[in-house]
Amino acid sequence: MNQKKHISFSRIQHKGEQIIALRFAYNRSLIASVKRIPLIRWSQSKKCWYLKQNAFKLDSVKALLPSDVYLDTAAPALAENDETDVPETSKNTSMKLGLKVPQAYTNLLDLKQYSKSTKKVYLHYFGKFIRHFTGRDLKTIQVEDINQYLLNLIREKNISTSQQNQRINAIKFYYEKVLGRERR
Repeated sequence: MNQKKHISFSRIQHKGEQIIALRFAYNRSLIASVKRIPLIRWSQSKKCWYLKQNAFKLDSVKALLPSDVYLDTAAPALAENDETDVPETSKNTSMKLGLKVPQAYTNLLDLKQYSKSTKKVYLHYFGKFIRHFTGRDLKTIQVEDINQYLLNLIREKNISTSQQNQRINAIKFYYEKVLGRERR
């Protein structure tokens, strides 16, 4: 079975600076490819390859890696540095998308005291869900419609398992917590 090489990203502190860490399972050919990225460095203490935050450009990194490398761009660490499909850092991501997340959704996130990062992710992905179903009453969307929406994201955008779960949870929050429907 030929599995794709997988690189995940995280934003961390290293020697007093913000960096973007690239983490992946040991693979000689992948290491050789990563070494071609300008300004990339190895951190013995963090056990990862990294770029200073201000030097990190996802498109540049992608261009220098083989096509069989899967880049997990779902990490919020990338949100401020690229234009991939990850949550934005603003307080009102739904407005940036030109959407209106129901106030009850936002209020319940606050009432349940979800963390700032969870709220950001839920608002972003639920906003994308709303945009996909523009013109339809959210209350009338069926489970089959939601499953098809997720299946299309998996097939067309190759979203990660983590991103898939975040999207599912953001959608379930609306139907189960806001609308009070039965758990599915």
